[in-house]
Amino acid sequence: MKKTTRSALILAGDIGGTKTRLGLYRASETASRLLTSTSYPSKAYRGLASIIDEFLQGQERISAASFGVAGPVVNGSAVATNLPWKISESSLRRVLNIKNISLINDLVANAYGIEVMEKSDFTVLNKGGGSAGNRAILSAGTGLGAAIVFWAGDRYIPSPSEGG
Repeated sequence: MKKTTRSALILAGDIGGTKTRLGLYRASETASRLLTSTSYPSKAYRGLASIIDEFLQGQERISAASFGVAGPVVNGSAVATNLPWKISESSLRRVLNIKNISLINDLVANAYGIEVMEKSDFTVLNKGGGSAGNRAILSAGTGLGAAIVFWAGDRYIPSPSEGG
């Protein structure tokens, strides 16, 4: 008899000073599929918990969540850039009633995402050499986001940084 495993329901978020984007994904060991996503004007809400509450209305229970937040994340906590929000993994665990929560810098989240993109997702501005090495990611948004991506010989490892 073939064993079937139910795929997990994952909440992902991009928390910014201007807008907060949330997405709900069905994930298995081999793939993930976006089920729904919504963008919210961040300043119209008292905090991330109220946005999550609104977004998850009528949804089944999630298994895990990860949030990229603009600004430094220290010991699982962040004060959102240009917002009066303090966000922490421990408070999100209580709000969502799940253990699997991660709060990371938004550019580190981008660095992880780049690794799963297809070659066709990119546009080459200036063709360079094909050697492996360290990378930098810069993003001008409400602030200037930055991440360093170190080459570890067999894979890339993102590390947060701050551009300003």
